[in-house]
Amino acid sequence: MSLPTESEFQTSLNNLTKELHSILTNFYEKEPDSEEFRNLLGYALVITSETETRENDKQQLLNLLNQAQKDPKFAKSQEFMDKLLSRVSTNSIDDNQINAFTAMADNYGNLTSYQATNSRLSYSLESFFRLAEFFGAIPESSKAKIQDSLQITQRYLYNQSGNIDNSFKVGDYVISFEGDPSFTDPFLYGGNFSISYQKSDELLTSLASNFDSTQSFFDILNKREQLEKQNQELHNKQSFNGIPNAFI
Repeated sequence: MSLPTESEFQTSLNNLTKELHSILTNFYEKEPDSEEFRNLLGYALVITSETETRENDKQQLLNLLNQAQKDPKFAKSQEFMDKLLSRVSTNSIDDNQINAFTAMADNYGNLTSYQATNSRLSYSLESFFRLAEFFGAIPESSKAKIQDSLQITQRYLYNQSGNIDNSFKVGDYVISFEGDPSFTDPFLYGGNFSISYQKSDELLTSLASNFDSTQSFFDILNKREQLEKQNQELHNKQSFNGIPNAFI
């Protein structure tokens, strides 16, 4: 199964949000003072908060990556790495695990924080709809749509958190890493990773939007291959190096 696009993810997340509101409204009308409603409402508030946090974390990460992309010296600096990743030594975990993980959460870098938020949002969405199903709050007519939307949303979030495949795309940046595909491995424990800048080629977009059905299909393919080659050459010039596991 291929990874969902950002647009597919957003559409599915919007669908889930609408279903969530519908479930809460119907449940409130029937049992406004019930413990079941309060539990569902609690998860719904968490989902709302995590969705907003995810957007904020994403924007902060993109701001940092944009700064590094424009300033190669900054991309090679320890300051950049400190802002990007968690800055807590894992040696302290053995001494006091609870305090270590609390300190780790308080000192997340932009990338680590973004990935952690994706994981939490995925978990919260699954928990809400699993609980709603357990309470019998999901109409039979909505179950298939919710299941499909939840699958797309979670698959996208899992990828963005580093738990599916060894790379993911944020804005115009592709982040790739080695080892176990989990943010707790390459980013907290110093695994090798790279970040490359891959801005969309407007020429390819223009070619697709100006497609003339009278043209030969093979002519279109030939032109596309030429443009993709030019785009790759441009990408190679735009990529830049960092220390020792920053941009390439």
